[in-house]
Amino acid sequence: MDKIFFGGNVYTVDPAIPHAEAVAVKNGIIVRVGTNEDVLALQTEGTELIDLHGRLMLPGFCDSHLHLLSYGYSLEKANLASARSIDDVVSLGKAFLAEHPHLRWMQGRGWNSDHWDRPDFPTRYDLDRITGEIPVSYTRACGHIIVVNSKALEVMGVTRDTPQIEGGRFDVDESGEPLGIFREAARTLVYNAIPSLTVEDIKRMLKNGGERALACGITSVQSDDFEAVPEHEFRAVLDAYQALARGGKL
Repeated sequence: MDKIFFGGNVYTVDPAIPHAEAVAVKNGIIVRVGTNEDVLALQTEGTELIDLHGRLMLPGFCDSHLHLLSYGYSLEKANLASARSIDDVVSLGKAFLAEHPHLRWMQGRGWNSDHWDRPDFPTRYDLDRITGEIPVSYTRACGHIIVVNSKALEVMGVTRDTPQIEGGRFDVDESGEPLGIFREAARTLVYNAIPSLTVEDIKRMLKNGGERALACGITSVQSDDFEAVPEHEFRAVLDAYQALARGGKL
């Protein structure tokens, strides 16, 4: 036997045996759940014993609504959840860029102006304080708004003459110049300009996201991952999943 967890309050979600004390595992598979006495009897040379000290042990969780690729992608973006002002957004971006100096396009996620003393959205000019050398795009916590810097607007080809997008809009100032704020369907202008993910990129992000999920006790997910890439690149997501499946990496 590889591992035995004992001395715990094991909740099985099995009406026939709702509670137990111990669990035996071999080759990653639970082979017995029962009393300490019954399960410890399976101990062999080399078995790792884990004393739960009365703590609660639960089966793995299933997340029935997840975007695993987007989550794995977010782990490679600046985390802006702690920002409490536009200055914080800028400072976090500068720190992230210093740690990732070879980025072709810097992305961030999680700023929420509802938590700020002044709920103004950042604009292109604020993100220009981070860098003017590469494009920067920051997605709001809600996911429905993206702010970009001036370099991103240049790469995207968005100017005062760019028509608005049905189902969304980008904000402009009094003179009609884009402020770098893209809402709802207008976000596609940003997504279409960001360098495409390769199949290897997607595989890496799915694996990293999955490992984080496992660390939280989430052992299975139902995931919509096509929203993480432009529509015409959906095949790369399928190819990545199929490659991971063939290699036993799921």
